Formats: sequence, structure tokens, C-alpha cells
Amino acid sequence: MTSIQMDKKKFQKMLFINNAIEEGWSVKKNEESDSYIFTKKHENKREIFQSDYLEKFIQKNALDMTILTTVPTNI
Repeated sequence: MTSIQMDKKKFQKMLFINNAIEEGWSVKKNEESDSYIFTKKHENKREIFQSDYLEKFIQKNALDMTILTTVPTNI
């Protein structure tokens, strides 16, 4: 059996992106700035996001840090 070593930060990033995709978001990586672009179709409606939108998005799609302490890092 082969084990894969992965640090917690990378594992959390993978889960965050996966959760966003499951919620209907498209995710693209911008290689130039080493960042990710999240887009979601909104039925061609204009939307103005509240200042706490990003915080709520992260809370909804981020993994609870307590779960990471119970997940083995050599999956």
C-alpha cells in the first residue's frame, strides 16, 4: 500500500476548492499571481455583495480546523 504525504495547509486548500465546486462554483488558477478565481453564474443578474460576503463564503466552504487534527496526513 502506498501512502501519500501531504501537509495540512495543502489538504485544507484542496477541500476548500472541492467544497466550492460542489456548491456550483467554477475555480481557475491564475498562474501569474498564484491565486484562484472563483466564479458562479447568477442567472445574468447583477449582484452587489455585502462586505461580509467573502467571510461567509470562506466559512461555508472551509473545513473546520478541528477535523484536520483527526485526519491522518499520510493518506
